[in-house]
Amino acid sequence: MTTKLQIGAACTCAGFGIGVFCVLITMAVTV
Repeated sequence: MTTKLQIGAACTCAGFGIGVFCVLITMAVTV
């Protein structure tokens, strides 16, 4: 199970380059 904290941490580590993907993934997980 993935939590929003894990996604947020991964996004922060990845950087702005994958910011868009992070949002899409977060939305997918939320929905």
